[in-house]
This record gives sequence, structure tokens and C-alpha cells, in this order.
Amino acid sequence: MYSSSYAQKKSTYVNLKLGTSISPEFMQSGAFSVEYGKTYSTGLSLGIQLALFNSVPYKTLYSNIDVINYQTDKETAVSTMTQYYSGKKDVSVFFNVGYDVLSLIPQNYRHHFTPYFGYGVSNTSVIEYFDNRFSEDRKLHLRYDQIVGANFTMGAKYEYDVTDKLSLGLYFSHYELLEHSVISIGFSRCF
Repeated sequence: MYSSSYAQKKSTYVNLKLGTSISPEFMQSGAFSVEYGKTYSTGLSLGIQLALFNSVPYKTLYSNIDVINYQTDKETAVSTMTQYYSGKKDVSVFFNVGYDVLSLIPQNYRHHFTPYFGYGVSNTSVIEYFDNRFSEDRKLHLRYDQIVGANFTMGAKYEYDVTDKLSLGLYFSHYELLEHSVISIGFSRCF
């Protein structure tokens, strides 16, 4: 038992995660990532991660009250409703560095808690549109923005070794450029 668990702590792994955003868009967005890396017997882990994020357009209603002054002394309040939609897509590649803090506990071979930091490149697309269909002008305003640049992620993962080659886990990640935090479940396969 000791040798197989010890071997897993210093092995190459592939990690697959599926999650959703922690935001008002909860369960209206999806995140998928795959990571290939190596964990050393000291607890240090190094990996490269491909992360995909997609959120369906999230709708928010705004109510505006406009006061119109006529040439007389009377004022009339006009209420309009504006619908605001926003959606994001992101593809990122990160180089992650983490440390399993539970590796410091003697005789702990199944539980792993690893805070990590990653730095890489992201391609983020944002689409926003406003629909004033409840007002008289009924205009649709559309904005599309694409950002390509350096990005970082930080988070933590808890994994439990089911066997000497398979781990199940819960993962939390925050993507700075995307301005989203993602919670995921997944598994790791060690080789």
C-alpha cells in the first residue's frame, strides 16, 4: 500500500474537469479543462492546462424612469424597460505550479490539497446587447469585443485517491482576464 501510494505522488497525470461559473450566471455557463502534468514526491506539481469557458447570454432587466418636461409646468414620468444580455467565451493555455500541503502530514497518501498559480495566454470574446423593446424607439445595441493577452489563474484543488491510479476531486479556479471564478468536479489518471 505504501509503495503504490508513494508512486502516485511522484507520477505523471492527466486531469479532466467539468464545471460552472460562480456568478449570477451560475449553471448558465460551462467550463472544461484538461491538464497534463507531473507531481513530485516533495509535493510540488507542474502542469500545462487547456481551459475552455462558454456562457450563454445572461439576461438582466433594467427599469428606467425618465422625467419629461413639457413647455407647461407639468412633468410626466415615463417608465421604460431595457433588457441587457451578456455572454463570454474563452480559450486559455496556462502553465500551473502548485504544492500539495497535505504531503507534509506523515502517513497521508490519499488526500491532496493543492493551492496553485498559473500564467498563460487567453483569447476572450465578449458579446453584449441591449434591447429597448419596451420603449418607443425599440433599438438593439450590439457590442462585440475580443481580448487576446496574458492571463493568470489561481485556485485550489482537493483530490482523493480512489486507487493508486485514479483520483476524484473538487476544484476552484479564478481567471483574471475572464473575471470569473469556476467551480469544477473532475478526476485525475496517473501513469
